[in-house]
Amino acid sequence: MRKADNLYAFNKPPARMLLVIPVLYLAHHLLLKFTGFTYLYIYAISLLATILFSLLFDKNLLSSKRIITEDIFRLDVIKIFLTPLFFSLTLYLVNKFLLKYPLIYILYSSNHRVHGPEFVVVYLLIILPITEILFRGFFQFNLSIMIGEKSGYILASLIQTMFFIFLGNYWLVAEYLIISLYLGFFYYKYRSIVINVLIQGILAVFMLIFPF
Repeated sequence: MRKADNLYAFNKPPARMLLVIPVLYLAHHLLLKFTGFTYLYIYAISLLATILFSLLFDKNLLSSKRIITEDIFRLDVIKIFLTPLFFSLTLYLVNKFLLKYPLIYILYSSNHRVHGPEFVVVYLLIILPITEILFRGFFQFNLSIMIGEKSGYILASLIQTMFFIFLGNYWLVAEYLIISLYLGFFYYKYRSIVINVLIQGILAVFMLIFPF
């Protein structure tokens, strides 16, 4: 068990915070159905809208204590920089030789309609931080208080994965489950949004080099 003064040691959040889940899926569905935006922007707007709604239930979501935490100083630099490399190469090889095309890169670039500086700016500077704030900072943090750290880690990963089931590509869902569990593990270990954004950033750079 963690010490009594850890981030999870206070009253459980209200069950009504789970209303954020259908809001997330509904926003995503409506944007997919009624807008002509490329997927990069649909994803970003869905997450931003959900974060704003989640602030009704968690006013500390954007606090520096939630985003950084003291555990950042326990960072194992080798793991942070090398594991994304091996993880990216594994996904690249699976997609290249099994599926024959890069699932996630094709999704976010909307089949190469978004590329170059636009892709880098939106994906690295907007999508990465808001993804980690929502799925780790809000869902995994609060679910860890409600149902335990391991269960919260797994459920938050499933919530992020189910977000992509609307797209109807079950290979994509399976791949995102692996990615969500991978990222959730680092938050489970270090409890730092900053570390997760750093890892996602490294993954994104490798995704541009080795599309997966």
